[in-house]
Amino acid sequence: MDQKKLIQLINSIRQFYNNRIIILDDGKLFLSDDDIKDFENIKYIKTEYDIGLSEGRNRLIEQVSTKYFLLLDDDFLFTKDTNINKMYQTIVNNNFDIVGGDVWDFKYKNWISKYPKRGIKRNFSGVLSKNDKELELIMKPKNIENEFEMYDIILNFFIAKTDLIKKVKWNPKLKILEHIEFFWRLKEFNPKITTVDVPIYNMVKKSNHEYYKLRRGRKNTFIKILYKELEVEKISVINNDKKYISG
Repeated sequence: MDQKKLIQLINSIRQFYNNRIIILDDGKLFLSDDDIKDFENIKYIKTEYDIGLSEGRNRLIEQVSTKYFLLLDDDFLFTKDTNINKMYQTIVNNNFDIVGGDVWDFKYKNWISKYPKRGIKRNFSGVLSKNDKELELIMKPKNIENEFEMYDIILNFFIAKTDLIKKVKWNPKLKILEHIEFFWRLKEFNPKITTVDVPIYNMVKKSNHEYYKLRRGRKNTFIKILYKELEVEKISVINNDKKYISG
């Protein structure tokens, strides 16, 4: 976990929301009581080292007692435009299972307010299909004529029904690269997934270099595990009729 980024995230959330925050940390060094003493309504869970993203999220979801929850990464930042209430009203009023927002990548924190158009908006919303030994992710842009576009997969910034995610959970074999495999299994439940125009900001400049070096260093290992779990030999991403193949 990037603890410096985590504190920035908590600070940004508390400017706008007082909802309960549950944090799970599987790092070597933990936040001290002094680090979080000024924050109320936070549950901070320390675990053994390197249990991975999937196992960490599985333990987190078991701590959730509300009907819905919001999933965040530790390097996100809220601003006044991060309207979680809009996401909540969308999921409740339309009986969706998952409602996501938009993730914008920024290199520097102070650029968000000064140069909001310099960020790069991620595009990872689409539909999933499997043909023989190939899994295809077909990017699906929003149709401005439709109020809500339906997807099989979106980014890791979403509100979801707690009971549904507790049924599916994440695959603990995948400490990283868990995203596509999770949504592929979720597809079996025929979930209603959409997104709304609610931005959150990701700090691409990392402060915990050891943590990110560890993640990058074993990527190839977990790609092999990912393919095995999906029972495929390649994963293809199709965007604007262009095909990008991994594997």
